Amino acid sequence: MPMSVVYYTGWLEPDMEGISKELFTLAGHFKGTVVGISDLQSFKLDIRNKIIGFSNKWYYLAKLFVLITSRMHRINHIYDRLDNWIYISSISKNSILTSVTGEATLPFQYYKRFSFIVVDSENQQRSLIKKGLGQEKVKVIYPGIDLKQFLDVPSEKPRKDFTVLFASSPPTIKELETRGVFDLLDAAQRLTEVRFVFLWRPWGDSFFKIKEEVKNRGLRNIQLIHEKIKDMRELYSKCHVVIAPFKKDGGKSCPTSIMEALACGRPVIVGPGVGIRDLINKYRAGLSYDDNNLVESIRIVENYWDHFASRTRYVAQKFFSKEKFINEYAKLYKEVLNK
Repeated sequence: MPMSVVYYTGWLEPDMEGISKELFTLAGHFKGTVVGISDLQSFKLDIRNKIIGFSNKWYYLAKLFVLITSRMHRINHIYDRLDNWIYISSISKNSILTSVTGEATLPFQYYKRFSFIVVDSENQQRSLIKKGLGQEKVKVIYPGIDLKQFLDVPSEKPRKDFTVLFASSPPTIKELETRGVFDLLDAAQRLTEVRFVFLWRPWGDSFFKIKEEVKNRGLRNIQLIHEKIKDMRELYSKCHVVIAPFKKDGGKSCPTSIMEALACGRPVIVGPGVGIRDLINKYRAGLSYDDNNLVESIRIVENYWDHFASRTRYVAQKFFSKEKFINEYAKLYKEVLNK
């Protein structure tokens, strides 16, 4: 079936940023055009690969560009927050909105203009339906990763140096609280025998705030990594559990680091803001916790590590394969064109 798809997102960083990685997986398969507009995006033009990005500081130029581009393609696919005004207010025809993070904060008539709204957890689906969107409009499609790249890494329950990896760092200081980073620092202060690794990507202003916090608290059991890592497998192999301590509205509903960790055989711990928490609990691939139970959850996973680790690869294969991800969107694109 011939189709032309244009994708709209924020940062164009598939080597570092999970949302961008997912989008480029789709764009590569469907040979789509990619548009990236955000406050952290500088100008980028790659005609050969049909990629263009620029800052949203050029508001009127960005809005005009989106209006023109949307009329040049058969399918318009926004892969971004639910409150991205530039995209959502400009696109209405043959359109899909994949919500990667955030709540529906715009007037609901804008969301009703889309053919479908896609979310990556059943919790998020229930939330949108409860707020007034029809059940037939809101679809669940789990993000996909390359399970041939992220392989199960053999390991045994550690006798010492139990290591917790946090690899879903926010770019800005204002997101540190909702991503649960300060809660993680508090846990490190109490669990002095546990080793924590914080991976920070080299952008934004939040890393320097956390570096200062670690120093002021005298935390010697935290290792800070501030660099671009293209291949995360080695880092997963050196840790024992991966954590996304998000609070409500604190980040991606289905964090990339959590999916990749499961594929690599690592249990996960997720906070109340992670949409797939019920799935993690159901298949016993780790634990979810409420606001006050982070330390206890880390101790439980350490004590029963073998039990949780034995379930992780199965969950990744069942829900998060790249092939399933692409096939689900192919079906949705056909539905849009047939409407």
